[in-house]
Amino acid sequence: MLQSLRNSSQSWVMRIFLCLLAIGFIGFFGSGVDFAQIWGGGRNPVVITIGSRKITASELVGRMQKLAATKLPPGTDLTPYKNLIKEQVKQQIITETLLDLEVERLGLIVGDAQVRRAIQSMDPFLDEDGYFDKQRFAGVLYSMQTSEKEFIEIIRRELQRKQLVQALISGVLAPNNMVAPFLAWMQEKRTVELLEVIASEVAAPLPTPEQIETFYKDNPKLFTAPEHRTISLIALTPEAVLAQVQLSEEEIAEEFETRHKAGSRLLTEAQSDKVLQEIKQERAEKLFHELSIQIEDDLGSGSSLEEISQSHGLPLVRLTKVQANRTFQPAPNSAPLSQTLIKDVVAQAFETGINEDIDLVETDMGAFLALRVEKITPATIKPLAEVRNEVIKYWQQNQQMQAATKKAQSIVDAPQALQGLNSFAQDKALRHKAGITLTRSPDDHTDLIPPKLRHDIFASALNTPVMGTTANGFVIARVTNIQRDKGPASTQDLDKLSKRLQIQLQDDVINELLDALYRQYGYEENKKALEAI
Repeated sequence: MLQSLRNSSQSWVMRIFLCLLAIGFIGFFGSGVDFAQIWGGGRNPVVITIGSRKITASELVGRMQKLAATKLPPGTDLTPYKNLIKEQVKQQIITETLLDLEVERLGLIVGDAQVRRAIQSMDPFLDEDGYFDKQRFAGVLYSMQTSEKEFIEIIRRELQRKQLVQALISGVLAPNNMVAPFLAWMQEKRTVELLEVIASEVAAPLPTPEQIETFYKDNPKLFTAPEHRTISLIALTPEAVLAQVQLSEEEIAEEFETRHKAGSRLLTEAQSDKVLQEIKQERAEKLFHELSIQIEDDLGSGSSLEEISQSHGLPLVRLTKVQANRTFQPAPNSAPLSQTLIKDVVAQAFETGINEDIDLVETDMGAFLALRVEKITPATIKPLAEVRNEVIKYWQQNQQMQAATKKAQSIVDAPQALQGLNSFAQDKALRHKAGITLTRSPDDHTDLIPPKLRHDIFASALNTPVMGTTANGFVIARVTNIQRDKGPASTQDLDKLSKRLQIQLQDDVINELLDALYRQYGYEENKKALEAI
């Protein structure tokens, strides 16, 4: 949006033209949102309120349709993108509405002549010689199902917003005396030597009995067995029902005659396979629906899972030590649990109490679960005798990290570190690496240099050691060389950076404007209605 606010009027109107053109390709969101079903009575709720302006759900969906049509190829599955598109549209609406309100308050006007010039410069309305063609203009608007008056007003509003923003950013430039030093700063390179302090290789003593007991008492979460449950369940899945459907050749041939009126029982292999799959699928869907109703009735009449399993031929699954992290153990002689059901089974297991009435629950994948919780073992701290070796391991790791911290800090503070880090590498817990050249890019040597340490490296003086934390312990860096271009920067590089800085400064001004308008006019949203879209 900020880029659009900086663009010329030609880019502005072309953006609006493309957005309107997308109306002809809408087929993404609107038809899938039943407002009457969601909110009742065919209401179209207000989802966003900005000052005196109220944005309805249908307006938001319409904008989402346009954005999807202009940004994504036809036929794209939009499910993964819907929330992203909704958020982008919401931000666009907020920006445009805030600017519209301020335009009205200031009384900014864009004349007909300016609107006319903008429209007459749009490529879709120009003939082969580059002149505005009225017939093309009328034809394009007709194809977009937009009247000339509507189109003119849309362009006028866009130009009014641009007029407001341009008045603020037209004089925003990067100071000349700032560009060259900043370019030199950006292009600076630093060569460092590193000393890695590996915590796991620092010697650690064995703890005394008193230290073991103290550490055990001070860190109960490390030695707590999580809550786990024992459950039984039956699962009704479309795949399992389909696999049970069996058809004879006579049934296949009879069905083929009925459907295709071929007048013959002779089928090709391809025809037989196709008809077989169609019939199996239809029968499986019917059987699946019937079984779900029967199981629900059985549960309602008090039948046990074991009785339902036997009467309907559904495997009975028994699981022990079911944990919230989706780990479990199958009970002896239990039927296996499908991998696709693990998430739903665990979720249902932890939403159900012991001996609660069993309900038939539908999963997101279209399966049905009937689940019984037989035992709940609450989270408990394991006895010290049981976890003694774990306590010792954690205690030693903690001691190693403390020792590594002291070792690393002592090296940083040591006077000889100013002359070099290689002399410290005789310690087996240390790894020395030299001659590593770094740039300010955050993607440079990320395996060796954590982000904060990179910042400290470029902020430190030559030969001064600095320290950073890593997954294995610590890394100490010492700058051995600083490379800066001695000659003047090229005019091309300076111009390029000047433009980048100008854009960033203009963005800052625009953001400050929008923040001020946001506070001035206020903003509210109907979260429930937004989530329903």
